[in-house]
Amino acid sequence: MHPRKSLSYPQWVKLGKIDGFTFVGRDTVAVGCGCHIIFYAVDGTSENVYIANSKQRGDGVACLAGHRTAPLFAFAEKCLHPRILVFSYPAVEGPVSVLKGGTMGSYISMAFSEVEYLVTLSGVPQSSIMVWCWRTGVQLACTDTGIGSPFQKLSCSLSSPTIICHIVRGKSTLRLWEINVCAKLCCLTSQKVKLPEKTIPVDVCFTNDGALFFVDDRGDVYQASDQSKFNTKSSEHEIFSILNSNSLLG
Repeated sequence: MHPRKSLSYPQWVKLGKIDGFTFVGRDTVAVGCGCHIIFYAVDGTSENVYIANSKQRGDGVACLAGHRTAPLFAFAEKCLHPRILVFSYPAVEGPVSVLKGGTMGSYISMAFSEVEYLVTLSGVPQSSIMVWCWRTGVQLACTDTGIGSPFQKLSCSLSSPTIICHIVRGKSTLRLWEINVCAKLCCLTSQKVKLPEKTIPVDVCFTNDGALFFVDDRGDVYQASDQSKFNTKSSEHEIFSILNSNSLLG
C-alpha cells in the first residue's frame, strides 16, 4: 500500500474512466482500474494506492468489491485463469484468502453479502454466477445465467436470506437470485422481475430491511412492491414507480 503523496507512487498515473466505486467498511471508498486500486477516506484525511502487479499482489484488476461493514475488499485478476484475492484493509500485507478455479476467462462483477459469501459473475463464454465462502476459498454453487453480455452487474441484499440482484446494461432485464444454504448444500433460485415497458435499469440498491430499489436510464426510481416477496411458486415480481425525474426537477 502506498500513500498517494508518497514518492514510491508515480503522481502522473490517472485511472481514466471510472464505471463505479465500492465502500470498504464504513469509512473508505475504493475505485479500481488497470492494475491500481485507490482508497479514499470518506472524511478526506487519507488516500492510499494498491498496485496489483505481481503474483503475490495480483495480476491486474478486472473488477472490485468491498464489504459494507467489515474492512475487507476483493478483486479479480485481469488475466487468463484469474484468481480472486481477498484482503483486509488498511493492513494489506497478504491476502486473507485466494479463490481459484472459477473461470478460464474473466470476471465482470462481484459483490459481498453481509455474511461470509462472495458472489461473482464470469464473462463470456461461461457467463456463470458463482457463490463462494470467502473465508475458506471454497466454491459453494455455480449456475449458468444464459446471458452473453459483458456488461452485467450484481448487488447483494443486506438482509437474510441473501438476495442477488442481476442487471444487464442497456437491456430491460432484472433478475433476482436467492441463496439458500443447508449444511454443505448451497442452492441458487432465480426469478425474473416484471418491468414496465421500455424500462432499462442502470443501477440497483437494497435497503437494510431488504427492500429493492432501482433507477432506470430516464432517472425514474422504482421499488419492488410489498406483495412481491421472493416466492419460488411465483415466476415474476411486480414493480411500481415511486419517484420520477420530473418530480425531482420540479
